Amino acid sequence: MTNIFTGKVFLLVTGASRGIGKQIAQTFGALLEGKSHVLLLSRNSELLKKSVDDMPEGVVASYKSIDFSQTSTRELKDVLLDSLKNEKPESFERAIVVHSAAMANFNQLTNEMTDLDEWHKSFNLNMFSPAVLNGIFMDVFKNQATKKYVVNISSYWGLKPDVYVGSYCAAKAAKDMFFKVFALENPDVQVLNYLPGFVGTDMFHDVLKVSKNEELKKKISQMVADKSFVTPEQTVQYLVEVLKKQEYKSGDHVDYYNKKN
Repeated sequence: MTNIFTGKVFLLVTGASRGIGKQIAQTFGALLEGKSHVLLLSRNSELLKKSVDDMPEGVVASYKSIDFSQTSTRELKDVLLDSLKNEKPESFERAIVVHSAAMANFNQLTNEMTDLDEWHKSFNLNMFSPAVLNGIFMDVFKNQATKKYVVNISSYWGLKPDVYVGSYCAAKAAKDMFFKVFALENPDVQVLNYLPGFVGTDMFHDVLKVSKNEELKKKISQMVADKSFVTPEQTVQYLVEVLKKQEYKSGDHVDYYNKKN
């Protein structure tokens, strides 16, 4: 078993203000040793600050409010370099990036998706920004002595089509495939596409409010009623176990629901 959280670690988490991303920041951060660095990115700076304030003593934590639907290469690179606090990238034994930021539209059929600006926003946030950020991250931590790990928070909508989520399905499928290709091209980097289960996050509950998919709403309502949904704590704890054991093939999907009890 490999403990990827030991030593001096640089951890970057996107979508870190809510849901799974927030829980990843809290759980991973608590496992880090002194002098490690944590960078949390999301749109909500107030919630990010609270997560940073909760980091253990000795961990250097920072945050930045970023709208991934309209960010730029320059902004992403500057934020990453600024967070190093004059530390050299090669001084870190491990570098971990978790791509958790996501945005979904639950109430449009594909024939209704005729606004190109909305398509750009969806793919910018769900696909293009993580791809660009990942490349920047690899360039900054290009030293071969630094062991690198990539975690892509995947979605069942990236694997299975469903009505009223066409743009999200397309973007998540593209993102998964990108990281599979990245894994092939970079055998020295450990890449995980993680399916977290149906987690009781804000997005999970948003489906009940705005989705036009009555079958999906009925399914989620039942999960809420019988409390069969996964909590952020449960899925992130399993993610920690998966990352420590390193029993998956780089680039593959690991599904929370396939875990052995």
